[in-house]
This record gives sequence, structure tokens and C-alpha cells, in this order.
Amino acid sequence: MGAYKREIERCFRKYYGALCFFASRYVEDPDKAEDLVQDCFVRLLEREFSFDSEDHLKNYLYAAVRNGCLNFLRDNRAVAFPPPGHTALLR
Repeated sequence: MGAYKREIERCFRKYYGALCFFASRYVEDPDKAEDLVQDCFVRLLEREFSFDSEDHLKNYLYAAVRNGCLNFLRDNRAVAFPPPGHTALLR
């Protein structure tokens, strides 16, 4: 295993729990939160990013998880329809 992958694995062990908690505050589903965090780390392993420091990597992780959560919420939001008999136009 290369140095990059070892570093990502170390960060996974260090930040995984906190990132899952962070994600669960958005999606309110612990299993989905874990999936989103794992997806973030998979993307890191697929592409070798370069970070100047661990703080930059940590900031990237939180931003990537937040964006993943927001994308999930956007893509899975329920469409609200007016009740029967309501005369408002649907846009």
C-alpha cells in the first residue's frame, strides 16, 4: 500500500465517526450518513489529491461530505402537491 493510501486510511480512522455524525445532522439517517462519508473516502482513494496539510484535508472532507449530503437531499426531496380541489397552479 502506498503512502497516500496509508494517509487516507489513517484519516478515515481519525475522522470517520465525526464525519458520520456531521452527515447525520443533514440527512437524519445514520446508514445514509455512513454511505455518504464512505463515498467521500472512496473518491479520495480513486484520485490522488494533494493537500498542503492535514487541516486542508480535514476541511476538504467536511466540505465534500456536506456537499454530498446536500446533493442527496436535493435529489431525493419529496415533491409536494396541493391538496385535491386546490386551485393554485403547479409550477
